[in-house]
Amino acid sequence: MSAPAPLDPLRLPLAGIQLIEASAGTGKTWTIAALYLRLVLGHGGGPALLPAQILVMTFTRAATAELRERIRTRLAEAAAAFRGQREADDFLLALIADYPDEDARAAAARRLELAAQWMDEAAVFTIHGWCQRMLLQHAFDSGEAAAEGGLADESELLADAVRDYWRRFVLPLDRDAAELLAQEWQEPDALQYAVKPLLASAPDGLRRKGQPVPAIADPAHALSGEAAGLREAEEHARALWREHGGEIARLMHEALDNGVLSAASYKRAALEADHAAFDAWGSTAELEQAGALTRHSTAKLTSATRKNRVTPAHAFFAAVDAVLAARAATARLRPLLLAHAANWIAQRLDETRRARALLGYDDMLKRLAAALHGANGDALAQTIAAQYPAALVDEFQDTDPLQWRSLQRIYGECDDTALLLIGDPKQAIYGFRGADIHTYFHARESAAEPHWTLGTNHRSSKELVAAVNRVFEHADTQPDGAFGFGGELPFVPVQARGRSEVLQLDGAPLPALQLALPPCGDPVSMGAWRESMAAHAAAQLVAWLDAAQAGRCGFVGADGRLTPLQPGDVAILVRDKTDAAAMAGALRRRGLAHVYLSDQHSVYASEQAVDLLRWLHACARPGDDRAMRAALATPGMARSLAELASLDDDARREASDEHFRQLHALWQRHGVLAMLHELLHRFDLPARLLACDGGERALTNMLHLAELLQQAATGLDGEHALIRFLATQIEQPGGGEDADAQLVRLESEAALVKLVTVHKSKGLEYPVVLLPFACGFREIDADKPVLVRDGEGRVRMDLEPDAAALQAADDQRLQEDLRLLYVALTRARHACWVGVGNLKRGNRKDSDLHKSALGYVLAGGDPIDAEALLPRVRALAGECASIHLVDLPMEADEHRHHP
Repeated sequence: MSAPAPLDPLRLPLAGIQLIEASAGTGKTWTIAALYLRLVLGHGGGPALLPAQILVMTFTRAATAELRERIRTRLAEAAAAFRGQREADDFLLALIADYPDEDARAAAARRLELAAQWMDEAAVFTIHGWCQRMLLQHAFDSGEAAAEGGLADESELLADAVRDYWRRFVLPLDRDAAELLAQEWQEPDALQYAVKPLLASAPDGLRRKGQPVPAIADPAHALSGEAAGLREAEEHARALWREHGGEIARLMHEALDNGVLSAASYKRAALEADHAAFDAWGSTAELEQAGALTRHSTAKLTSATRKNRVTPAHAFFAAVDAVLAARAATARLRPLLLAHAANWIAQRLDETRRARALLGYDDMLKRLAAALHGANGDALAQTIAAQYPAALVDEFQDTDPLQWRSLQRIYGECDDTALLLIGDPKQAIYGFRGADIHTYFHARESAAEPHWTLGTNHRSSKELVAAVNRVFEHADTQPDGAFGFGGELPFVPVQARGRSEVLQLDGAPLPALQLALPPCGDPVSMGAWRESMAAHAAAQLVAWLDAAQAGRCGFVGADGRLTPLQPGDVAILVRDKTDAAAMAGALRRRGLAHVYLSDQHSVYASEQAVDLLRWLHACARPGDDRAMRAALATPGMARSLAELASLDDDARREASDEHFRQLHALWQRHGVLAMLHELLHRFDLPARLLACDGGERALTNMLHLAELLQQAATGLDGEHALIRFLATQIEQPGGGEDADAQLVRLESEAALVKLVTVHKSKGLEYPVVLLPFACGFREIDADKPVLVRDGEGRVRMDLEPDAAALQAADDQRLQEDLRLLYVALTRARHACWVGVGNLKRGNRKDSDLHKSALGYVLAGGDPIDAEALLPRVRALAGECASIHLVDLPMEADEHRHHP
């Protein structure tokens, strides 16, 4: 593979498969728009194309809307520039220079103008939306018939399929088999939770300890057999204890008293508790003391027997061994049962969708790929290629094997088409959605050479770009490279265009990258470290904002004027809700208002939805005293205890009843929206809510819910149907892409400190970023299934992973964590504050910092002790003047507040 070449968007060949590798802030969207102009003009020798002939794909609806508008604007700007009606940038000047003839420029301007006007018809889609469109438009060649709407959220279909499985395979079980199954899944919801990740995340099948999962023909037979063996073993052990319990207890105590058994392994109090549990077990089927059996097993007794002493012996201990072996056998049954359930439920889902002519989001990809590689695949591929002679795929690093298979089938064998792939593998962070960085690597091998790069950062200051370059150049010196893939994904430093303004504190530039270290010492637990770093980050933010209020901290432009730093200029990036909660608590304690922008809860999951449900009940049943009291007692009504107690007065109660009678009549005449608006004002709720902390959010949620209910009411019959609808939405709030319609952002939130997950921050930028939890990581759970890629590149779900599978999964986890760190460090324009800490997991004594992404950057995966941490951080900073080390105090100042 040849070295990548810097991209000249004016000279890129618009034919074949071309790969453009970007870096953060290097202008992917600008590049797409530039290439779009050339395709519209036919620049470079290809045919001039209409917007409907240029396929542009990205991965979210919001991104498609933004791309469409950016392209429309760029087309209009270019048309004006060709006519000499506006100043042209360097790219447009060079493009115009290729049309020296005045008539040619006029024709080009006209074509660009028409394209801008036709952008409403442009082929700008999400990848799923495009797949659905192809299946609908080419139903004959694809052999598919699907409903126009597709499915945004398949949770209800999945729940139905799981309940069908439960009725068919679980309810007929006998008592012993059902008890055995209940140890894993006590209800359908628990089974659904276990099965859901397996339906979409294991494209190449399920495994158990690296081998195919044996098929179970009849779960009931398998469960009954294991249950019978376990029951027999337990009955034998219980019978022995009932008959010889006193003798066994004396034997154990004597062995402990005489020094036969190690006192470190056996405590008298624990033995007494075990024996009391065995006494109860003798008359019931439940053993409450979980470790009692293990402490009375032959293996445990043997290991705890002192040297040259005789291990206590009794038939009961052998019976305990048999019970433990039977329980282990039943545990080995779990992955087999899970695989059976997953396969049956997946088949039922597919049958249901086909019967209803529906397409789920995964189905859109699967069925188009299947159609393209089926009997009519050649005709379908040629038809689509003729429909879209050129395709641009944005964020290509987020693609998956099915998507690439389809694109390669359409464009890989056509000489007169163009497939332009634009992405940044360093920002491939959506593995949980099915994105696969290895697919990107395979596509890179298929693309024409050379590969192209975007090498200038337009987002961040020169100092911050230099600092980030230094961090990942240092990481690239580690044995496995900057991102854990060796030479397959090297770090290539970028240039910086820089910013016209400078962020200053007390007249000096604020250091671009600040590595904040607490006093070195023994590793601290994850919880204590999280609370400490949140407190330090909040204290640092208060210090900056206090300085800004005093006119000492802000952005200094070319005119020398200082614009103070504002809370809305700051984003604190976290990994998950746990980090966000710790950070939110630290901000609240210092009086800093904030908003959690990664809160994906539907408005149906809010407290206001529950309040509205009670209000609807009261309005639908006027005269129901209990419903009326429940409605008035909701938090949203903001009634005092005295006001609620006054309802015992007949006159006041009758007045309240009359309110709800009138509201019911209004609901029947003018609909739920008018009724809820009247309710809000009749009970003076806007004024009451806005006087409370968080009242603006609560009122917005109520108004938004009222609008959603009005929309839903058009397809429902009567008040009680609407009440059932709202109750269902509260129980199972909508997800998927429709969740965006169920959440409203407030304009006032733009002025607050932003808490946002690293995943959600991708593609965004903020003047100042804080990363208090950069050293955190999530360990692989050895008790849960893991995704593993075998030597042939196939991805399989291992339901019972062995040590090798767990290590492979942890390697993949670290690789993605490194990419998350890259995304996080490249969100800031001017300054990034990073918390560094020596942390451990659980009750361990040794540091686990080396398992995190930042620990890998520092030491390449080698353990880092307390004494080595500071030298490692200094080595990372090197001679880079843009990286500044901050010594944190032992404890953050909890008493300092921002006014």
